[in-house]
Amino acid sequence: MKDNHNIKTNYDTLLMDQIDLAKMDWDEAKYSERAMTESNYDGRLIQAQTALAKQKFFYYYREARRRKVHGRIQRSVMTIN
Repeated sequence: MKDNHNIKTNYDTLLMDQIDLAKMDWDEAKYSERAMTESNYDGRLIQAQTALAKQKFFYYYREARRRKVHGRIQRSVMTIN
């Protein structure tokens, strides 16, 4: 039984790390999208990358909620724009 708890704990830790990384990727994509928009660049690819980063973040976030993962969450994750 202890092995199952360790596996869950390790997976939960990895999931929280993925949430942090996905949020950083999403923030970076939003920043790039804004920069491209300001330069009158046709940013459809950038917009698609931003949408993908957003969906990745929300996938991980929903998975953590479904699994009832508790732990540290970056402040940036708590302020979802």
